[in-house]
Amino acid sequence: MPYIGVSPPSAALTSSDITDSIITADKLASNAVTEAKMADDAISLTELKAGTDGEVISWDASGNPVAIGAGTSGHFLKSQGAGSQPVFAAGGGDIVKVGAGSVTSGDPTAVAIDGYFDDTTYYFYKLFAMFQITDGSSDTNPHLLQRINIGGTSQTSSAYDWVAANQTWSSGSASVANLGANNAAFVRAMTTNNFTQADASDGNAYNICEYEFYKPQSTADNKTWKFTTSFTAYHSAGAFFNEFSGAGSYASTSAYTGVTFYFENGAGFEKAYWSLYGYKF
Repeated sequence: MPYIGVSPPSAALTSSDITDSIITADKLASNAVTEAKMADDAISLTELKAGTDGEVISWDASGNPVAIGAGTSGHFLKSQGAGSQPVFAAGGGDIVKVGAGSVTSGDPTAVAIDGYFDDTTYYFYKLFAMFQITDGSSDTNPHLLQRINIGGTSQTSSAYDWVAANQTWSSGSASVANLGANNAAFVRAMTTNNFTQADASDGNAYNICEYEFYKPQSTADNKTWKFTTSFTAYHSAGAFFNEFSGAGSYASTSAYTGVTFYFENGAGFEKAYWSLYGYKF
């Protein structure tokens, strides 16, 4: 703009001289906004270009910013090391929790853990469980029983064999070998020393189980598994403990889908907690 007389002296441009939205992306040089400028709060989140909800900004091999797709719900951001962009992927590695459940009310007479076996992903499975019997009758030494499920149905045929050893209790211990053949269920002791179901009202009485299964979906061999189960009870008559470890089998080559636990006297489960893990071969 021409002036009459002498031109006014030059003055530094201030932020107040620039109205909002006057500087567009075309006015910014490439690579002009650095991480340091963002850290200095020079650029706010509202000034960044709009993206897609769930995406993450990274950089490609040329150092240019790229958006990493949002991925699948439940997946985690996984590093692929230097020189590669991260990706969203399923969590876990060679050991993955494939299922979990609980019973906290209702006193059901059976706890089914079914539909989690998949031999194409995991050959080995380990089950951790706690079962607490419902206080009720005077049934002596109520036993916890287990059956396998085929096609989601608990199997009741007399095709179970089992052996258990290393029994211990509060007044002593013994090495035993209890072989049960042609049973309608796989059995292990829930209680000892004349503990009754009614005694459960005097304190905690529960069974902690650990099971290991190998290729439950295989149709080439009869099904086998190993276990350790411990019973603990504290009540007015004293403290009682009982532990069994051993193995069981079911004479069938059919793939099985799960297991069902119950008590032989029809008692209910006051509480139950379980977690199932898959192990890659």
